[in-house]
Amino acid sequence: MWALLLASLLTLLPAGAIGWQVLEAVRAHFGDAYVRNYTLLNTEKMRSPIQRELALASRMADAVLLREWLRDEDNPQKRALALRELEGFRRDSREQSYFIASRGSLGFYLNHPDMAYSEAPRYVMDPQSQEDAWFFSTLERGSRFNINVNPDRLGFTKVWFNVIVQDDEEALGVAGSGLDLTHFINEFIKADEAGVTPIIIDENGAIQVRPNTALIS
Repeated sequence: MWALLLASLLTLLPAGAIGWQVLEAVRAHFGDAYVRNYTLLNTEKMRSPIQRELALASRMADAVLLREWLRDEDNPQKRALALRELEGFRRDSREQSYFIASRGSLGFYLNHPDMAYSEAPRYVMDPQSQEDAWFFSTLERGSRFNINVNPDRLGFTKVWFNVIVQDDEEALGVAGSGLDLTHFINEFIKADEAGVTPIIIDENGAIQVRPNTALIS
């Protein structure tokens, strides 16, 4: 009986180990497939609104009236014409908003449905302030645009689309729009599956968007 028991154990132990390895391999395979499909699906889901907002911000940054105004910012006629044109872009944006950050005056212009319309800058940016570092780093980075998540001085935490306004290779400022971060998370990356946490990272590995906003870089 002892010999039979020992023989059974010697047979079952390897079989159990092999069975466990097979089970883990199957779980890993389907888990990997689920994550890959989930990521690809949500990438496509996010791509359309992101590309649309980025295209709109790029068109806005290329507007001739905007460039003429930023070259002569104190000219009231050029300001009125440029802001009138920007209103058309604002109506086309997903959240009915736009911003202009001027390199010359460092004025930050923003019009948003939650604020009274204004042709004056909301504030003047400070090169020494960490809150305004996004503007100066965008100009220094050299690329035409960047997308980042940032809370601004006015209390808006958004996925910002920043496009450099250029005229004859000279950077006159930054123009763009934003998507509210909370709405963006709820609409595009919120997961209903237990154990799944969607995270968007940039090319440097910094966390840009995740459900726990306290962990955003």
